[in-house]
Amino acid sequence: MNFVCSVTGLNHHLTAEEIQNKTNNLVEKYQKLLDDIISNSDETKTFSNTFGALANADSQLASEISVCTLPALVRSGNENQAVREAAVKSKQTFAQMWNSAYRRKDLYNVLKQF
Repeated sequence: MNFVCSVTGLNHHLTAEEIQNKTNNLVEKYQKLLDDIISNSDETKTFSNTFGALANADSQLASEISVCTLPALVRSGNENQAVREAAVKSKQTFAQMWNSAYRRKDLYNVLKQF
């Protein structure tokens, strides 16, 4: 059976281990995108490659995290307990990631230039 969404191309039928791995990969990807925004030299920083890049990173991640977090809301039954628990942990991880990201002083210093 194919569980890939025909509209988004996202697979919303992951195992608990796949949710954990995907969560870790997305957090690393987001951190790298933030680091890239911050590492632009002052001469090359623009609104587009700072605020625009941050908005793109946030929107891309918001779409991709649904495969990790949706099972916390829709899975039922004992056979899905591990998946549901992994999805709940994933939601917490992403909330912590965003809270930490928007508290970064180095990111703030880049964005306040615009």
